[in-house]
Amino acid sequence: SPAVPSTFDTPVSASGFISTDSNITASGNISSSGEIRSATMKVGTPIAVGATSLTGSLFVKADANGHAIAIEEAGTGNERYTIGVNTVGALTFTNVASDTPTLTIGDNNKVGIGTTAPTALLEVRGDSQPLAMFSGSSYTIEFDHAGQEKFDLSHGTSGLYFRKSNVILAGVTQNHDFSVFDSSGTGYANFDGSAKKVHIGGNLTSAPPATLHLSGS
Repeated sequence: SPAVPSTFDTPVSASGFISTDSNITASGNISSSGEIRSATMKVGTPIAVGATSLTGSLFVKADANGHAIAIEEAGTGNERYTIGVNTVGALTFTNVASDTPTLTIGDNNKVGIGTTAPTALLEVRGDSQPLAMFSGSSYTIEFDHAGQEKFDLSHGTSGLYFRKSNVILAGVTQNHDFSVFDSSGTGYANFDGSAKKVHIGGNLTSAPPATLHLSGS
């Protein structure tokens, strides 16, 4: 193949491969209808100490706004997102239309959705409905503290329940009732939301005859 110079000060265009055994430096554009191959490629000038020897095949320097890689939708191209690292070292995924990061991974390894400064492992913020969970079956959110009891919120077909080690402690049913359970998971108090009555004791399946009904010894 013909010799290729390693330095260009004008745009370079090729319909085939560009091959050279040395570095290619260009102050203009390099375009190809074929492929441009490189064992490693750097876009932009690294400024961090040691950045010139980063491992990996592709290095991209973010601009002053923290944008490094732009991704455009198929078709009309009206929607664009960028991936980059901002000036405080956070990895961001940004909708170019609003120029506000949709998702941020801070240099403290914490993830923010709707916030660019997450203070928890996962922080979600929003104006109206920041977080929604949908499932075709039951689902559970667990709270597991190492060396301590495990609690969870369980949403089944009959209501939402607060549990300890899979034993129900309290819950709200689809009938607007609030119930409290003993250590074996048996209900002993029920606040009837429909009848506006309270039943404490046994046989909670029956409707309480009075506003406050106590049963048992």
